[in-house]
Amino acid sequence: MIKRFHAVVIVILISLPALFSLGFETAAAGEVRGAAGPVVQAPKMVVGDTWVFSGWSKIHETDTYTSKIIEVKPDGSYVVETESKKGRRAFLRYFNSERELVKGIDKGSRRAMPVAVPPLREVSFPLFVGKKWSSEKTYLKSRDGKNYHYRFTYVVKDHETVTTPAGTFQAFKIQRKHHNLDIDKTGVSEYWYSPKAKVIVKGKPHEMQGRVLIGYSLASPDTTPPTITITSPSMERGITMVKTVKQAEIRGLVTDESEVKWLKINGNQVNLNDTGEFSYLASLSEGANRFEFQATDIHGNVARKTVTVEHVLPKAVLSAPLKALTSPYQPACWVLSIGISDYENQGLTLRFADHDAKAIAHILKDQEGDLFSEVFVKTLINHQCTRATIMESLTSHLGKAGPDDVVFIFVAGHGVRHKQTGSYYFLTYNADVNNLIYEGLKWSDFEEAIKIMSTNVNKVVMALDTCHAGSMKAYLRGVQGGEDLALVLKQASGLYILASSKAGEESIEREHFKFSSEAKGHGAFTYALLKGLSGEANFDGDTYVSIHELFKYVAKLVPRITEGHQHPYSRIAGTDMPIAAVQKR
Repeated sequence: MIKRFHAVVIVILISLPALFSLGFETAAAGEVRGAAGPVVQAPKMVVGDTWVFSGWSKIHETDTYTSKIIEVKPDGSYVVETESKKGRRAFLRYFNSERELVKGIDKGSRRAMPVAVPPLREVSFPLFVGKKWSSEKTYLKSRDGKNYHYRFTYVVKDHETVTTPAGTFQAFKIQRKHHNLDIDKTGVSEYWYSPKAKVIVKGKPHEMQGRVLIGYSLASPDTTPPTITITSPSMERGITMVKTVKQAEIRGLVTDESEVKWLKINGNQVNLNDTGEFSYLASLSEGANRFEFQATDIHGNVARKTVTVEHVLPKAVLSAPLKALTSPYQPACWVLSIGISDYENQGLTLRFADHDAKAIAHILKDQEGDLFSEVFVKTLINHQCTRATIMESLTSHLGKAGPDDVVFIFVAGHGVRHKQTGSYYFLTYNADVNNLIYEGLKWSDFEEAIKIMSTNVNKVVMALDTCHAGSMKAYLRGVQGGEDLALVLKQASGLYILASSKAGEESIEREHFKFSSEAKGHGAFTYALLKGLSGEANFDGDTYVSIHELFKYVAKLVPRITEGHQHPYSRIAGTDMPIAAVQKR
């Protein structure tokens, strides 16, 4: 059943690319101006634009497809939802800012739909008679699991009148030749693009007996950005807070004539209720705290607002000795611990990754009241670890950390490299090698979230217990240092990465790697990390384990217990800082 469904998807995507190509914008190489005629630029896509097509093939009976733009992003990319009249097909298609189809999702099965690599370009703007362009693409066909390579050449043959059930249009006639490089076979198709309708209104690809636009409606564009209003506290040239607390609640309202898509504060997405109201708990450091608000509607219009919150200490406190303000200094720790043992694809099953995540969360939570004033833990294991939930937790949970707090991110599971791109991915619960691009968590996305986080948080620790973890590149930042325990943690700044293995090495897990009597086993890396955090990494005999001590301890223990098969990798951009207290203070 699944194999038949995949075959259907392939035919739709390869046989009907022009049917669902909604205004590609990229100018291609090989432009030749021929006969005189109009020159047409790319249209502006608008939420609510709707097209209805009719068509049939050798495999499918006649059906009607309705395509509607449901989102336009600020960078010009957009999302199209398509449903068949007979209710047996419904899918989402994602177009990049260059108007190229880059992703498809079947709404019923939530499976990724194959697309051309690089993306296929059916219309190249500006468009005029005589224009030519070409490209080579690769398709992965699920029927046989093989890659097929094509060379496509296009030429705009004419600008003529075309009549369809949707009306009469002045359209560009485009001829496409597709040459299968694997079997040396060439086919020819023709289709007509209408600037008025913003789509291809009629076509005859070689696999199809006919397809046609039977109706459409274009929405009026909303060009007005949302309005961001701060309702509390009151503002005069920003916000002035005279408090000793380190947090302040900012309340406000976002309104727009269209639907508001999202609100972000300093890059962190903030929830809006049904009326557009929001509440944001802001962590404050002494002095001026700058908050950047950004809101966008479904049409891609963006509003920006800057608010300054000034944290001023009362005079009575200011007159006290400086040492009384800084010692003891106890920041909060924000932990996101991720571990996947039970994958949707049972062939990827691990034994102890979920236990690793729980154990790391537990040992860090035990630091509450000792090294850290509070420890806020969020643990995601197994089915909870989708790409969406992980990225959401990076913003909603870790986004609450203040400038002087510590963020600790732990990840345990499978890590792989994409064979074609060489990019490193963390396999989320529902990811495997076949849907890696759409369901896997690419480290460039992960790193982008950390870059945003680093604008608000000075100390981020990452521990990665995955294969090939040492090959990832991380965002680094310059730092300055300090010595006293109370000041070291406050002044240390940067990103600290400890990965379980160097590039090409496997990360080993064994039943006899037990940190506690209740443990079923651990990964070698996590086992060493737990022992180090418990105090065994306290080489200098003081009252805390520092980051440098922890990294040094793990780097020594892991090769020994794995008989030289695994060597941790570390990258430190920051001064040394405490990460675990050894004894009560």
